[in-house]
Formats: sequence, structure tokens, C-alpha cells
Amino acid sequence: MTKMELYTAVINCEAMSVEAKEKAKECIDSIKNSNAKRANKPTKAQIENEALYPSVLAMLNDETPLLSTAVASALGVSTSKATGLLGNLFKEGKVSKVDVAVKGKGKQKGWLLVVDETDS
Repeated sequence: MTKMELYTAVINCEAMSVEAKEKAKECIDSIKNSNAKRANKPTKAQIENEALYPSVLAMLNDETPLLSTAVASALGVSTSKATGLLGNLFKEGKVSKVDVAVKGKGKQKGWLLVVDETDS
């Protein structure tokens, strides 16, 4: 049971005193305020990722797909970290993903830079 659930149960309990219910409401408000402050602050990982995005984009082109393992090796990070970075860039529409046949490994995801032709 979370604190929020506990305080909500206290508020909904008919046998609780008015003072206990008021204190529970104050605690819930405090939790909501803390959550709101934390939601607006980037995490340490998000800050680190922002610094890596330009390097990832510089490695990619719009013709030859690059695998996450190649990006990871070039950046000195894990493959899962590189895949996460590329996935975030994909969600932003900055890269596309294609299936690439890798000898001995089957199909893997390759990543291509999305070229905005309206800027030309």
C-alpha cells in the first residue's frame, strides 16, 4: 500500500476523526506537490542523453543504415543505451528504422537519418 492509498483510506473511513482526515488531506496535497515538482525536472539520465543526441545524429546518414551496436561502440556506451537513444530520436521523427540482414544473426534494426526536404 502506498502512502497515497493509506491517506485516501483514512479520509474514506467513517470511524476516523475529523483531525485525522484533515491531516491525511494535507499529506496527500504534500505528495501531489512533490510529484509535480519532480515531474518538471529532468533526470540525470535525460541530461546525459541530451549531450549524446548530436553525436548520434552526426554518425547517421540517409542512405546506409547503422546498427545500434555500431553506435554503441562509437559512443562508448552499451548497446541498450544506444538503442534507447535511437528509439527516442525515432519518436521525435529524426531517424527511421529499417530491417537489416546481418550474416549469422538474422534481421536487426538499422537506423537512418531522416532528411527534411523542406529545408533544401
